[in-house]
Amino acid sequence: MVMRKRIRGRIVSMDWEAIKDFLEHKLYQNITPGLILQAVLFTVGVVLGSKLVRSITIKALKNVPHLDSGTRNAIATVVYYIVLAVGLGMVIGSLGLSSSSLAVFTGALGLGIGLGFQDVAKNFISGLIMLIGKTIKPEDIITVGEMTGRVEVVGMYSSTMRTVQDATVIIPNSEILSSKFINWTHDNRIRMIEIPVGVHYDSDMEVVQECLRDAAKNLEKVLEDPPVRVLLVNYGESSVDFVARIWTDEVFYYQRVISAYYLEVWRLFKDRGVIIPYPQRDLHIHTVPSELVQK
Repeated sequence: MVMRKRIRGRIVSMDWEAIKDFLEHKLYQNITPGLILQAVLFTVGVVLGSKLVRSITIKALKNVPHLDSGTRNAIATVVYYIVLAVGLGMVIGSLGLSSSSLAVFTGALGLGIGLGFQDVAKNFISGLIMLIGKTIKPEDIITVGEMTGRVEVVGMYSSTMRTVQDATVIIPNSEILSSKFINWTHDNRIRMIEIPVGVHYDSDMEVVQECLRDAAKNLEKVLEDPPVRVLLVNYGESSVDFVARIWTDEVFYYQRVISAYYLEVWRLFKDRGVIIPYPQRDLHIHTVPSELVQK
């Protein structure tokens, strides 16, 4: 059957029988172009359906008590990949591949993964471990190497965090799990900060300790429990060195707390007569023989 249609003044003929013969033409055993087109459409449907199932799962888990956002995201992501794997398996099955052909295809795919996609597979497995084990969750504050930032996304291949400098850092999951890293908020959302302070040897050490404790009490972001701890740690060359240990719930922008604490300590030291020393060097002058001076 030939259909003719006028488009923009032209007559276009469509031979449906030819199109049908092309779609039913066998390329390999029972595989035809029509079957491939059907598989492509099914694959798109499976991917979209998997994403829809993931969204529905996240919404459903919001009604479950005692589940944080990281756990909900982990469960929904695992469900997404299960649905995706089952759907893609059904698509492959719809192609009518024989068991021997499927074995050859699987072997080739496994070889390709083994040779060319080692890092991808490693990152994928690391992502599953992080999601299921809740090693890292969104909103956690972590330090990887020399970088500290807030985790925004824990993906299946890489994770994204934002640093204090407002830079977005994307890290492969395998690099996180294969190296030592610090999760500052894994168990709680407070941070202990050690702040060194040096004072003059002539200072009243009792007054110094009072100043360091009172400075912490006057700051909003410093917690009362645990209380501040003041330790004398060293007799330096030109100062007596203390360390003040304070706890804060400002885990990410903790440098602001350090700055505010130093300013408050400076004010209290001036009010109470505590001196912050400058580096000092003693110079001993020996008597020089007169004959050397004359020369």
